[in-house]
Amino acid sequence: MLLRVTFPFAAAHFVNQAARTVMAIVGPVLAVELGLSAVELGTLAACMFAAYAVTQLPLGVALDAFGARRVQVVLMALAALGFAIFALSPGFAGLALGRVLLGIGISAGLMAVLKGNADWFERSRVAQVIGISTAIAAVGSTVTTVPVQALLPTLGWRGVFWVLCGVTLAVALWIFLSVPDKIDVFVEELELGALGFAGVVPEATGRPAYHPDCQQVARAFGAFTALGEALARPCPE
Repeated sequence: MLLRVTFPFAAAHFVNQAARTVMAIVGPVLAVELGLSAVELGTLAACMFAAYAVTQLPLGVALDAFGARRVQVVLMALAALGFAIFALSPGFAGLALGRVLLGIGISAGLMAVLKGNADWFERSRVAQVIGISTAIAAVGSTVTTVPVQALLPTLGWRGVFWVLCGVTLAVALWIFLSVPDKIDVFVEELELGALGFAGVVPEATGRPAYHPDCQQVARAFGAFTALGEALARPCPE
């Protein structure tokens, strides 16, 4: 099951991490080539993370209703489209659209790892295989720093995003062909049949326990992401 379940989902999480840090390397090149300001570069980063965040609640329902395999295949294809649009874009608007699609596409990176492994492994092994997946995914942040910087003179930033697009499509195909299909309908508490997907978000966010937890997670994750982006930037010579 490691080869059939854990590694394919870990590869998708690898793409998730790579998408987060690649802008720290290509950003200065984009600024020069397309004349982007620091505000516009920051907005591009915000576009992806905002789309990522907004997707989380409906994503959880989709994972339970349709299974991690189906959801992640669709989202990886969407992430590949985001990479492609970014690579083809001549200006800020297209880049922003690509980043929004990318944010939605990578939104199941971690959640699919948790859901997929929990579905197919005994409870005693779940923590171990999730740890393996997380370690593999962390390599994505590394690969998109110094290696990408080394490839930029040869491939250019557009070439780098085309490579990421190809890798993402390969991961989607791997998950589709390898991971067994399993649907676990676990949405009775939210009464999905009555609420529909549009009703799930207000139903969940309207609960008193949601708001303090959400604020704590947002602050912690925001600080973590900002630090990671800062450390991923190349050191000045």
